[in-house]
Amino acid sequence: MEQVDELIQFAKIESMLRRPPTVQETELSEALTRIGVLEITTAHPLLINLIARFQRNKLSLESLIEAIGDLESFALRRSICGESTRAYGRWFVEAIYAINDDPVDEQRVSFSPEGVDYCR
Repeated sequence: MEQVDELIQFAKIESMLRRPPTVQETELSEALTRIGVLEITTAHPLLINLIARFQRNKLSLESLIEAIGDLESFALRRSICGESTRAYGRWFVEAIYAINDDPVDEQRVSFSPEGVDYCR
């Protein structure tokens, strides 16, 4: 039964990612809308992880919005620099394992210039 509950939770989060206007928190809805415009669905595993942390009260709304903003900034920088999106799927999954107690700062380290060459 635990697995079914977990699947339901993740299905609801995936629905939030696909239909941001249905999200009750206005700031979160706006942040997810901006991410949706960028069409970086490879970031969904990381976003699902972050939103699940928020729902379990392990991450504040402010920190969640900040983490999503950092992800948005990362994708925009790479796009402006004309960098490939090929490694995104791997990077975003690796970021899930890199973030522990402080997802915002740890995600920043994962996607920092030293961690990922986002603009040569």
